[in-house]
Amino acid sequence: AAAAVLVAAAVLATAAGASLGEAQVELTAAGRRLSTSTKCRQGLEAMLTNEHWNFMNLTYTKWCRIKAENEMARCCGVADFEQGRGEDCQMTRMSGTAQPTECFASCQHGGMATLCATSFGKSCSVDRKLFQSVDFKVSETFCVPEACDNSNDRENLMNWYATLYAGRLNGWHARWDDATLNCPSAAIAATLYMLAAIVLTPVALGVLWFLLVAPKERGRMLKSQEEMQAESMAEADAQAMGDLRGTAQMSGDRMAQSGMSRSR
Repeated sequence: AAAAVLVAAAVLATAAGASLGEAQVELTAAGRRLSTSTKCRQGLEAMLTNEHWNFMNLTYTKWCRIKAENEMARCCGVADFEQGRGEDCQMTRMSGTAQPTECFASCQHGGMATLCATSFGKSCSVDRKLFQSVDFKVSETFCVPEACDNSNDRENLMNWYATLYAGRLNGWHARWDDATLNCPSAAIAATLYMLAAIVLTPVALGVLWFLLVAPKERGRMLKSQEEMQAESMAEADAQAMGDLRGTAQMSGDRMAQSGMSRSR
């Protein structure tokens, strides 16, 4: 009850827009410390009530449910995903004999990641244990709003999300006690881009050289642009001279014909 009162107070503060700066609201609920900025709470609420996010989240959730349930059936001797019950897990029997395996499902959804990156913030992943009594984890795509993309808000976002939106989370989505948020580092991304540029730049230059520079051939002289222009002008002059000669010859023939006619 105390946790509910604290969360309700935080919701009222968020709705009222108290301290639109980086003012922090620090609460303790169910043994967890909650500390997120007002902007982060507002950004998270705006995202979770967005119709496009909800449509994609519904599609993503159905897809991940199928993957997770299939994986649990593979790695547990007895698997009841609906009831959150599993026995003899971490052992696969797909080959006919029991072999050690990891109970883990990867639910990295490209559509959700793209929507997140283009409309809301940064696409991250959350690793969490689905059920208390089953050693089975899943890695899910989680969208961190732009206003929450700072060290303090990211550190406490999972606790805040699990407590404030507990009423929306049920079944295999209900447990977030040990959820770990993992976001790509901007420094690592910049380093990777720089390395990619270092590797690809010589390749691109080599391709351009191959396409634009003619290879040298033995015994063959390549003509310069000036030589080509001179040849072109010479051909034009020769053509003009030929035309003049043809015209002169035609004129002479006509005159000869005319003289013969008069002599008759």
